[in-house]
Amino acid sequence: MPDPAPVTGSARKRWRARRLLVGVAAAGLALLAYAGVALVVAETLTKPYRRALASSPAVFDLAYEDVSFPSAGDRIPLRGWFLPAAGSDRAVVIVHGRNPTRTGDEGQYVPDAAALVARGYNTLLFDLRGHGESGGVRYTLGTVEQRDVLGAVAYLERRGFAPARTGFWAHSMGAATVLLADHARRLAAAAGPAVHDLWIVPGARHDRVSATVPERYRTRVLAFFDEKLQ
Repeated sequence: MPDPAPVTGSARKRWRARRLLVGVAAAGLALLAYAGVALVVAETLTKPYRRALASSPAVFDLAYEDVSFPSAGDRIPLRGWFLPAAGSDRAVVIVHGRNPTRTGDEGQYVPDAAALVARGYNTLLFDLRGHGESGGVRYTLGTVEQRDVLGAVAYLERRGFAPARTGFWAHSMGAATVLLADHARRLAAAAGPAVHDLWIVPGARHDRVSATVPERYRTRVLAFFDEKLQ
């Protein structure tokens, strides 16, 4: 049998070029697939599910105002309720987490607001951006929502409530947002280096302590505000 034809330099170059082309094409397809998955994940993880309000202060025969104010900086329109406590200069802002509204998933924040008003706290409940009746379509797990909290504080200041007389009742992402909004250092300074209060409720899932033991939960939170907002 004749010997196979020797591989010429030009043939070897063409083979290497084909390998390079296949490798580039495979890398390009992998990059496109990664980008597609990233876009799907980003769409899923940054776009909240808009829910209707689950309750109203009217259910508890509470006086309230429909209010609106802009977030700080980007001026996203935010909507909420202001519940007055006659003769009081103290205020509390209720800040919900990801996906609920100012009322909570099942309306549970409205009785919390009722308890605050009965205790002498003017109360503001509002929808974070992308939630409830507020503007915006995305959330950022607190990074940009800080502006919403600062907008709420500015709104209360315009009504005459000093930040030093304002507290926050926050849940999940809302709690992270409050700590990020230029208040964490003030809270730490006010509390002192060795002050903390750890309360573990068996059987309570994430952000469900208020649903598991609602009366005990409200009692502890109200006692905290009574002490810190004297």
